[in-house]
This record gives sequence, structure tokens and C-alpha cells, in this order.
Amino acid sequence: MYRTVTSQSQQRGFSLIELLVAMLLLVIIGGVAISFLQSASKVSSHQVGLADRQVSQRGALEILERYVQKSGFGGLPIDTTGRTMPTGVSVEVVNNVGAGTRILVGSTTAPAVEEETDVLILRGAFDLPTYQVEPGGVTYTPLNATTGDILVTNVTPTGRTQDLAPLIAAVERAANNDSGPIPEAVFLGQAYDPEIYCLAELVPGDSDVSSSTTQIRLRVRVEGAGGYADQYATLCPGGAFPTNFLTQMNNNDGSIGSITLVQEYRFYIAEADASPANEIPELASLSVAQVLPATEDAYADDPDSLDIVIAGGVVDLQLALAADTTNGGGTWDDDQAIVETVDGQDDDWLFNSDNDNAADVIWNPVVGDGPVFHYMRASMVLMAAFDSSYAAPTWTDFLEDRRYYASDPINDFPLNKFRREIVRQTFQLQNLYRWR
Repeated sequence: MYRTVTSQSQQRGFSLIELLVAMLLLVIIGGVAISFLQSASKVSSHQVGLADRQVSQRGALEILERYVQKSGFGGLPIDTTGRTMPTGVSVEVVNNVGAGTRILVGSTTAPAVEEETDVLILRGAFDLPTYQVEPGGVTYTPLNATTGDILVTNVTPTGRTQDLAPLIAAVERAANNDSGPIPEAVFLGQAYDPEIYCLAELVPGDSDVSSSTTQIRLRVRVEGAGGYADQYATLCPGGAFPTNFLTQMNNNDGSIGSITLVQEYRFYIAEADASPANEIPELASLSVAQVLPATEDAYADDPDSLDIVIAGGVVDLQLALAADTTNGGGTWDDDQAIVETVDGQDDDWLFNSDNDNAADVIWNPVVGDGPVFHYMRASMVLMAAFDSSYAAPTWTDFLEDRRYYASDPINDFPLNKFRREIVRQTFQLQNLYRWR
């Protein structure tokens, strides 16, 4: 008979010490793996965020161009009597703002604008078409009354169909706004003479846009009625609502009046929030604010409408304007050319040199008409990526009329750890009217 004999060494398991060592090794390896995964996740998240930022930065100029091209739509001129460029009607440039500037003048709570950057203000009918008004469709009784009605039908006096749905939706939205009725700015114009125009205030609660699908009645207030009408009138020729305007628009001579709603957008560099010392710093951004035209009030009384971010990592916006001045050798009709000198002085461009002054007679003559502005150039400084091992070269040069110094924050930590890029694009302004 045989017996199977198993040695004691083959039956022995792990000792307590061996198990503890093995568990310790597993904990160490697991900790290293988790740390690596967390680090990889942060890098991946940062790269995704960077990619998103770069995409939005590339689209920023396209958005600017789209709004520039639509500014003045509906009949609002680029400038007029008493309101000339660069403080125009449909286009306005606030050059190199000072410290403490906010996007709403006089506000202490509105978003802050990055010092020495420019603000671009655009006005026009960005959301609605222009509607023709029925002959005799403007009712103001007695003459020079401050409140009246405007009749708009779905068929124009010339027999063309016009879709009232966007206008109806806009008036209903204004009437039913959660924080109170929105006093939209109403553009009033004449077809036979585009120089005769003005802005009034919509009274949405007293307008009738629901009783009929073929015609609507808009209640408006003009200068002298209080509310926003007086502020809107500052965009009229001479800065006031003409006393005979309503009679003329009432089509007594057979002309066709037109109306639309006007918006105002302000493009600016919003200051970045302060960041903890051990984190990648927040950067300024290209943002847009929507306000009631020619006022310092947020659209729809909504603070969120003042800080709509277009692209993060945009730390500067500089604007220059080109006109047909005598510096270039003549008018636009003479040579169809805009002249720019190397140093930006004594040429056809305003705000491309720190010696430019918009009040100079070359831009705003005391007698006669000033120059016509044909182009706008937008220049932006983009921050591409943070790299703690990188140091950007010190930048001491001009960007349009802004001079950068070695002591500027962009040349110091932590902003000098970002790779930066300058992008430029020129927009045409020739589609904008000019009445003065």
C-alpha cells in the first residue's frame, strides 16, 4: 500500500508580513495610477478647453464682421448732423478706455472693460426686416402729440406681401417680458427721402398685434412724452425729433413710410476675474452687451445681457477707421484710394497712430461736411496656451494707437506664460448711409 506524502512547504500559504507588503505595493501602484489618470484628465480637459477657445477666437472676427455689415440696416445712417464719426449713429467707437470703465456709463455693477482697449457700438435692425406703412397709417391727433398709432398690414401699398410674424413676435415678447415691458426703439423713416427719419419708443402693452392676422397697430411715444423717447431722439438728425416729422410720415403727399425695431450692441474686452495663485489665470474675453439704444440701460432690464462671451482669451481689441480725407490726396470719387503711412500719421486712418485726434478739423471740419468713412479695421490680441516653461518676448510696440510698454501686465507673470497671437481684419462700411 502506498501513501501520498505532501511536503509541509507545499502546503504553506502567505505569511502576514508578505500580505501586508503586497497590499502596500498595491496601494502605492494604485495611487500612482490614479494620480496619473487625474493628471491626464486635467491635461485632456485643458486641451479640450484650449481647442474650444481657439475655435471661438477664430470665429470672433467673423461675428464682428457680421454685425458690422448689418449695422445701419433699416435706414439708420452711419452719422448725421450733430452726431458725427467716430461718435456716429449706427457705428460708434470709444477709443482706449480709461481705468475703471464699465460697459454702462455711470454704473458701478456693470461688467468692467479692460483698460486701454476699444469699445465698438453698433446700432441697426439686426433681427427684423423693414416694414412699409399704409398711406395715412400714422395717426397723431392733434399735430405734435407725443403718442400715436402706426398701422402695418401684411400687404404693402405697392402690393408686396410682408410677413408680420417676426414683428408680432417681437412686440409680444416686449409686452410679456418677466421684468416688465421692453420699450423697444422704433425706427420711423420715409421712402421718398431717407434723410427724414427718427426713433420713437414702442409702448408694447398698448399695441394691438393679436386681433388680426393681416394688420397690426403699434403704439409709440416720441420726444417729449417721457420714458425712453427723449433718449432715442438723440439719434435723430440734430439730436431731436423733428416737429413736422409725423405729418410728413403720415403720407399726405403719397409717400410710403417705413418702420422697424432698432437694437444696440456693444463689443468690448471684459476684464478677467482674479484667479488663485496656484491655478492657470483667468483671461479677459471678447464680450458683447445688448442695451437699449443710446441709453445706459441693459436690454430687457437683464444684467445677463451685458456680458455675453464671444471668445475667451482675447485680451485686447483695437479699432481704426479709414475715411476719404484730404490727407489721401482727395475724395473717394477722385481716386478710390485710402492712404496709410508707415507711422500712421497724416494719413486717411483714424486711431492708427497715438497722434490721431478725432476732434481735429481733418475729421470734423467746422464748416462743410466731414469725410466719409469707408473701412474699419479690427485688431485683436489672442492668448493661445499657458506654458509654465515658456516666457513670451517682451512686447514694446504699437497696436494701432495703443503703445505697449515693458511694464504692462502682458509682459509680466503670469500673462507672459501664454503664447500670443495678433489677428486683424478689415470691414467695409460702404453699405452704410450718411446724412448730414
